[in-house]
Amino acid sequence: MRKSLLLPVCLMTFPLIWAESGKDKVLLLNSYHKGFRWSDEITRGVEDSLKTGQAELYIEYMDTKRLFHESYLDHLSQLYEDKYGETTFDLVITSDNNAFDFFRQRGKELFGDVPQIFCGYNYLKPSDLRGMDRVTGINEQADLEGNLNLIMSLHGDTRKIIILTENTVSGKRVQEEYRRIRDRAPPGLPELELYFDTTRDELIQWARDLPEKTVVLMTFFSVDREGETYGTEEIASLLKQYSSVPVYGSWDFTFGYGIVGGFLIEGYDQGFRAGSMALQVLNGTPVKAIPVEYDTPQHLKFDYRQLERFEIPLSRLPPEGEIDFRPRTFYSRYRQAIWIGLAIFTFQSLVILYLISLNRSKKRIQNQLAEQKDLLKQVINHIPHRIYWKDRDLYFLGCNIAFAQAAGTAESEIIGVKAPFAETEEEETLLSGIPLLDREEKHPGSDGAARWIQKSRIPIEGPEGKAVGVLGIDTDITERKNDQLTVETAERKLRATMDSIEEGVISTDWEGRIVQMNRRAEILTGVPRKEGEGGSCADILPLTRNSGKPVFPVDEVLREERRNRIFGNLLFQDPRGKEYILALSCSPIRDGSENIRGAVMVFRDITEEKLIQKQLIHTEKMDTLGQLAGGITHDFNNMLGGIMSSAQLIKPYLRTDEKAAGYLDMLISTVRKAGDLTKELLLFSRKSDASTAPFEITREINQTMNLLGRILDKHITINTSQKGENCLINGDPSRIQSALMNLGINASHAMPGGGTIDVVTDIIDLDEDFCRRSPFDLKPGRYFRILFADTGTGIPDAYLGRIFEPFFTTKEEGKGTGLGLSTVFRTVEQHGGSIEVESREGEGTAFTLCLPLISGEVLSEEESPGESLNGVAQILLVDDDPVMRVTGEEILKHLGYGVALADDGEDGLEYYRSHWNSIDLVILDMIMPKMNGRDCYMAMREINPAIRAILTSGFTTTEDVRRLKEEGLAYFCRKPYTIAQLGSVIEKAMKQE
Repeated sequence: MRKSLLLPVCLMTFPLIWAESGKDKVLLLNSYHKGFRWSDEITRGVEDSLKTGQAELYIEYMDTKRLFHESYLDHLSQLYEDKYGETTFDLVITSDNNAFDFFRQRGKELFGDVPQIFCGYNYLKPSDLRGMDRVTGINEQADLEGNLNLIMSLHGDTRKIIILTENTVSGKRVQEEYRRIRDRAPPGLPELELYFDTTRDELIQWARDLPEKTVVLMTFFSVDREGETYGTEEIASLLKQYSSVPVYGSWDFTFGYGIVGGFLIEGYDQGFRAGSMALQVLNGTPVKAIPVEYDTPQHLKFDYRQLERFEIPLSRLPPEGEIDFRPRTFYSRYRQAIWIGLAIFTFQSLVILYLISLNRSKKRIQNQLAEQKDLLKQVINHIPHRIYWKDRDLYFLGCNIAFAQAAGTAESEIIGVKAPFAETEEEETLLSGIPLLDREEKHPGSDGAARWIQKSRIPIEGPEGKAVGVLGIDTDITERKNDQLTVETAERKLRATMDSIEEGVISTDWEGRIVQMNRRAEILTGVPRKEGEGGSCADILPLTRNSGKPVFPVDEVLREERRNRIFGNLLFQDPRGKEYILALSCSPIRDGSENIRGAVMVFRDITEEKLIQKQLIHTEKMDTLGQLAGGITHDFNNMLGGIMSSAQLIKPYLRTDEKAAGYLDMLISTVRKAGDLTKELLLFSRKSDASTAPFEITREINQTMNLLGRILDKHITINTSQKGENCLINGDPSRIQSALMNLGINASHAMPGGGTIDVVTDIIDLDEDFCRRSPFDLKPGRYFRILFADTGTGIPDAYLGRIFEPFFTTKEEGKGTGLGLSTVFRTVEQHGGSIEVESREGEGTAFTLCLPLISGEVLSEEESPGESLNGVAQILLVDDDPVMRVTGEEILKHLGYGVALADDGEDGLEYYRSHWNSIDLVILDMIMPKMNGRDCYMAMREINPAIRAILTSGFTTTEDVRRLKEEGLAYFCRKPYTIAQLGSVIEKAMKQE
């Protein structure tokens, strides 16, 4: 029998056991102790939020407000391991900074790879979440700046504002925010002071000594310098007791204990939001899909008692502020009911007095009552509203004509009738004795169309003060509602039309206050329309000319009553500090009588257009400069060629004089270095398209650093540390050099007093997972990594995410186009690589570039000297430079060749036309008067299609060489050249079939 009963019981309890075990397990890890109001409010918010789900909540209090050292945290870790070693949590919620940091350092070891939702974390930065993939939550950041502005608006004569906080982790975040506000505060504001690291007794004495015209902004104070902990509400009460100055707050747990008010953060709200995020994760939403809430909700609240204490008028408070502890009178609650009741009571009293005064004549009284009744009835019947009255059982006692007509019957047929259904409002009014006023509802009309009715239900009191009936008043407001709907529809259409316009539009009234602004105006000004509308146009859109003189277009148009005025090139700076150049027109708004009722401004952002114009001018200047550099380089290389050739020709005569030969070698080495320098400078005057070919990256880095070392301030030290040999990159070496030059020049601008540039390279392997997560289009494999770091001023956090945007620059007008780093970014991206930046203000900036490596070999640019043909060939040398002709002739004779000379292209062509049968090779200078080398070569080829020719030049673009090769010229020798280099090229040309 027992066995037969056991099976049904097991089957009945199994679903319950399964349902319990199937619940998601959530751990709430509080930084502080139970009884600490902030933690309790967060816990209550989490509990209320999770009630809607099936989660099982575990709660732990770390108590780090009173205990916070490494050995204590080790004990907590051991405790949680012993306590939850067999428990698998689906999610962990951390409250405040200490719990967040504890979970970041030890959470994975204790609880596994479990997602985390945080709340109560003070002044969160994106860098605080670095390396944490499965985490999101709510930032806790007090609006110190908003509270300071609130204090100054309510206490205009304030001389000093003191911010009170503690020296905990959260307190130090508040201290950092205070210093940031203080450092950028404009002159003329009240003095700002920070008070922390004190004891309770010192705080009391400090509060007693606070001078007049001082205001205290309390953040939180729960731990003093000696480690004693207090309830923050206790400290707020002490300040109220011992100080005579106003105290404002930033957290809700101080409200009601003596602070005037302020923009307050609520712990319950933080906890409820964290719980809501937790439910999303438990319901299957990935943590990464839930963005971190950086904007902390603030609630503006005031304590009516403290407003009275410090005589702060309610009219000075912001309209959105909530006022608590305001005494409510019986009259303010039931004012309308009192007046109606008083009117009824007065009417009844008059009737009674009238009856008493006429007691002697009953007939006369009856006549008077009949007259009053008829008068009252006539008055009620002439009221257009629908009026009726019922007894306590909701039977009709009477109504006016308007109500009877709406009901479609006579008044006599309504009296004594009870409606088929009783109104809930009437029953509630009778039971509570509280009138229901002006409720708007939709009801079907007699024609079947819906009608809007405004309803009021007022209790009728009897002699004992109890409700003995109900008075109903209905008003048809359908036409008013339709008119309102028509106006709202027109406004929506107008708003949609304005929002579709690409230009910013702001309209004002005749006093210059903003009436409407479109979406584009919101974006350009950085001010939401709800905040902007109703404000001053000059405050929302402050405009100046280039001279710095302010401009007020609306005031000028309204004052001068002009039809339209166009303003060009006005400067505007948005709340984030970004500057714009605007083209703006302003026109008056007139009514049907041509009276001015306001003004409308239409403005357009032309910043990018102006920057593009400047960049085009800058590009034209650089192109001209490149041409000038090319011409100078040609002449300079001719000079170097003469020196090089002369020195090599002299060398055989000085073999017996070792000292003179040594000086000669030094001279030849110097000429080679000068030639290398001009080669590097030519990189910046190239006009050919970017080429793509394998090149050795370490060599390009060394060349670029050498060039930077020559052009940068000598107080800047460049350190280079390279790892890896034969590291080949496929691309354009000149563009890579240009990118590194841009980084170097930017670094020098950040180090006006000198500093250090460190360039460190190595080789890394990037796997498929890393490449998939990267924002760049990377392929798995080996990469060459370049760390380019400086010790400069660093980049502010506000600009760090925008430095690679085209035209974005923080430099002064005329000192930067904003294209340098965007070009670097595009170059790295086009080479299949990636670039990242890290920077802190005052600590320098580091760029990390990764470029994909390839396998293969690079063709050497050095030509090995060949053996001469020992005079078996006759060579025509054509060069307009006399030094190059003299030294060239001697070099060719030295190599054993026969030589004929011509001093320009025309002479060379005439000589070749007469002697081409005896000329085996022609050496042509590229740049010559009368006829250049290319034209001369083409004319000679018409005479002899099998001509052998070598082109020499100190400045020839890649495009020129490419075109000559297409036309049949295969050999080129750059000036200045050595005897060995020229001999090698001649040998190859002579072997040409």
